Amino acid sequence: MIEYRLIIFSRAVNPGTINDILGLYNMADSNDRNIWMHYHNDDQLENAKDPIIFYSNLVSEKMEALLRSGIDKDDIRFELLYEYNGQCNLELTSDQIQALTKTGLSINISCWESEYDQQEEAY
Repeated sequence: MIEYRLIIFSRAVNPGTINDILGLYNMADSNDRNIWMHYHNDDQLENAKDPIIFYSNLVSEKMEALLRSGIDKDDIRFELLYEYNGQCNLELTSDQIQALTKTGLSINISCWESEYDQQEEAY
């Protein structure tokens, strides 16, 4: 499983305002009004654009509006979550790296081995 996330932490701006600025809807738990999140996982990627490039371009285009709304640049985060079997191999293309660089933001990558395979090996 691979999941790509765009997360914005903000006490100053409500999620509805971020929805309006980015043109995306909040997929975070509706009980936490300080977190706005949108994500794509590998089940959704077949016909989708590259999520890293999509989110990077979107944030680059909307950065001024996000900052004007009261969001700090440090409140915006990209995450890549990767559950793997066996060996973890992850590659970012030069286009993905260029798109991320354009935003001035970093990407948090979290990898873990699938529990399913670990349980299977125990038998």
